[in-house]
Amino acid sequence: TLKSWASELGLPRGKLHGMDRDGVPIDPPKGAVFIKYNSLSGDAYISGYGGDYRGVLFTPELADAAFRQYGYLPLDVLN
Repeated sequence: TLKSWASELGLPRGKLHGMDRDGVPIDPPKGAVFIKYNSLSGDAYISGYGGDYRGVLFTPELADAAFRQYGYLPLDVLN
């Protein structure tokens, strides 16, 4: 889903952090995950998630510096 969001919105794609330990690949978290994406670098950070919410929490930083947050959007909202 992150790949399609970045592509559809013309955002940079960077590295996915949290899938290795000291450079050695590890298995992804079991069950639900939380992914935090940085639109400036394109990097994303993944960790396990035990919360009740599902979807995308979208907080764009725009030129007017006003705080905007949308969510939780369905994972397939751009399909």
